[in-house]
Amino acid sequence: MRNLIATAAAILLLAACGNQNGNQQAQKEAPVPQREGITFGELILADTNEFGGALEALIPYTTTNGTTDTLNINLLYEMDKETCELFGVGMIEEADINFDGTKDLQIRVGNFNAAGNTVYEGFVWNNETGTFVCIPEYYDIFDPEINEEDKSISGSFREWMDGVEYVEGTVYKWVNDTLTLTDQWSEEFTLDDEE
Repeated sequence: MRNLIATAAAILLLAACGNQNGNQQAQKEAPVPQREGITFGELILADTNEFGGALEALIPYTTTNGTTDTLNINLLYEMDKETCELFGVGMIEEADINFDGTKDLQIRVGNFNAAGNTVYEGFVWNNETGTFVCIPEYYDIFDPEINEEDKSISGSFREWMDGVEYVEGTVYKWVNDTLTLTDQWSEEFTLDDEE
């Protein structure tokens, strides 16, 4: 009888191990989502207050193999649906922001002031995980311009006071996989300078 119980236990143990290996193998064989063919849904405001305003929003997306995920963005100011549409908040621009040959995203999150300084959230595509990864430093770059030639992203902040235009420029580069401020400058222009 002991031999029968021991044999039954051994069979159950082997069956359980075989089933675990089968599950692990199935998990390993699941394809990682690819960057090509992703479709994006419409902006959804998260945690709206009683006036319909929110400081965060979500953008759902679906890959070609049916995997769904969400981009979480921080809005520059509390906004409602109508204001978002008015200022193009949630507008997605595809661009290679980390210069690896794969299209990434910059998503408009608001205008800083009346001078038209626009703020974006940046997301790079991770081929290993098949997901977009938020780059927090991108939020600090006003009106980002991507320069493929020297692999940099420049930004400029403009404002006018008493007939003088102030411009502050920044240059960011990727250093050890981190978007890093590498240069900064400022200039002043009067109306006379522009003539």
